[in-house]
Formats: sequence, structure tokens, C-alpha cells
Amino acid sequence: MAENDKSSNYDAQTEKITNPARISAILKNILEARTLLSVTLPDSAIQYNSVILEINRDHSYILLDELNPKAGHERLLKSGKLAVFTHLNGVDVGFKGILQKVQTEDAIAAYEIQFPTILYYRQLRAHFRIPIGITEIPVKLRLDDDIKLQGLLHDISSGGLSIRFTSQLPAELKRGSLIESCTVNLPDANKIESKFEVRFRGKEDEKGRILIGGKFVSLDKVQQRMIERYVAALDREIRRKS
Repeated sequence: MAENDKSSNYDAQTEKITNPARISAILKNILEARTLLSVTLPDSAIQYNSVILEINRDHSYILLDELNPKAGHERLLKSGKLAVFTHLNGVDVGFKGILQKVQTEDAIAAYEIQFPTILYYRQLRAHFRIPIGITEIPVKLRLDDDIKLQGLLHDISSGGLSIRFTSQLPAELKRGSLIESCTVNLPDANKIESKFEVRFRGKEDEKGRILIGGKFVSLDKVQQRMIERYVAALDREIRRKS
């Protein structure tokens, strides 16, 4: 009896959305938030990561980024089917998809998935974000030919990053400053280099550390996807340990 009650309670919380306009609106929110997707494939216990790159209602497909780890790519080509799950603003969202076509750009695949006919939408009772710790990764800033600085990566997203410095910083490094070059060497030889706009300069703490935060300027899509894959790998590792 208890099991039946539990099942009924779950069904009551889960909404099956079939209205294409509403499905499109929810997927658009996921796209704009660049929310990480967990992807499972038939006959595989492994969870892969991806993000939505595009929603095309005219041609009835959504475009997903290449699966990470890459072993999922060949599995998806063979099965042609996948299940997608994600969290968005305290809500579980899930749907099943059918592979229609594979696009390739700069040796990176993207998948045209048939536009979902059913979206599973479940309000969560609790929602929290797991903090992600990052290994020491150097970040180099070049203000001009004479001023070059190096700090350590504090956090990163596809939009920007923050850096910890333990040395004195020049006055030129202030909120609103446009830095000529910001370079981050992520694992697996993935080098990120972009102009960088300073949005935050913290005060020196008791250990002499200063935090600088800002956004990438004119970051290209290839580098943006490199960062997203790196963040996805970190997130997956945290989830595994948890």
C-alpha cells in the first residue's frame, strides 16, 4: 500500500507537457541558462553530458552539443535514441529524443534531435547547488607589453571567470578595465585566450589574496564549448563523489 501511495504521489507531482509552444518555452529557458544536460543511452549505465545549442521549431529539431565523454558519440550513432534529464530553477525536466542528423564543425559533433512531443516536468521539494572546487590552474593577464600578471583560477563559466592573486596588483586593474589578453590553460591541452573585462575587484584578505572577477569579451564558440565541457566534467565528478 505504501508503494502505491508513493507512486501516486510521484505521478501527481510530475506533469506531462504536450503543448509544443510550452515545450519550446521550457527548452528555451534551458538553452538561455546554458544548463547542463545529463544524457543516457539504451543499454548503457553511463551518464553523458551535453548542452542545448539551438531550438529550431521550423524544422522540428533541437541541436545538442557533442556528448562527453566522447565514447557516447559512437553509442548514440548506433542506437539513434537518448533520454535527457536536467534541473532548472528547482524543477526536474526530462524528455526522450530521436537522432535525426549529425552536424560537424571544427571536428566537434552536434546532434539534431527530433523536437520532443512530451516533456516531463516535476517540481522539486528542495533545490541546491553543489560548490565545485577547482585544482590550481594558472591564469595570465596581459594589460600591455610591460604589465603581465599571473594568478590562479578561482571559478569559471562560459561567460567569464574569477582569479586569485597573491601579489600586489596595479591600479590599472580595476572595475571596467578591458584587459588585452586573458589566458587559461585548462587540462587536456585546452587553451582559452580572450579579451577580458574586469567587473569586480575584491579587497585583500588576511592572507594577502585578492579576487578579480570579470567576463570574456569576444570568446569564440569553440573555446566556449571547451569551457562548458570542462565545467561539465567537474560537475560530473562532484555528482559521482556525492
